[in-house]
Amino acid sequence: MKNLLFLLSFFFYILGFSTLSANTSVNVKAEPIVKIKSVEQEKSIHLYFANLLQQTTHWELMDKNGKRVYQETISDKDAYAKKLNLSKIKSGNYVIVVENERIEVKQPILIARDDVRVLDNKRSEKMAPSIEFKDKAIHFQLAPGSRAKLITVNIFDGEEMIYEAKEVMMSTMRKQYSINNLHRGNYIFRVIVDDKAYYEEIEVE
Repeated sequence: MKNLLFLLSFFFYILGFSTLSANTSVNVKAEPIVKIKSVEQEKSIHLYFANLLQQTTHWELMDKNGKRVYQETISDKDAYAKKLNLSKIKSGNYVIVVENERIEVKQPILIARDDVRVLDNKRSEKMAPSIEFKDKAIHFQLAPGSRAKLITVNIFDGEEMIYEAKEVMMSTMRKQYSINNLHRGNYIFRVIVDDKAYYEEIEVE
């Protein structure tokens, strides 16, 4: 299909003044990369992160009781690599947690007497949607994934919900919600995906 463009308009009135429209286009955004690999015949691991977009990224190594063994915060970088020597860490089960605005990864590892095993089958990963406010519109895109998802979009004026829409989206679709007809003030944009809510505060001038 050539130049695929979906145009979808929602009209929602509160006291006769609020109107919003939503446009959908196709876009693919580079997803964060988090790779954690063991080093053969060593008690070490390699960590490699990419597509960080210079967002602050925090990672830590915790033992099975949740005690922090090591931590590091990365700022203003697009990529990061590190070899971590675990030879002085007591044998047992641990988890590496990596977090920034776009992704949360929990990677269990087993530190044995002579090596480290990365338990890829127990890895969990959650990715946040992208929400941006620019050019008098809210731009929204799901995190990369193969499944279509049901999303709920709300806009709040204080505690009052002034807009709601539910629809099915793919991660390759980027939606744009125009706020041209909202009155001047501060609003909260909320998206619910997989039963988790994400928020963005917007200011209409």
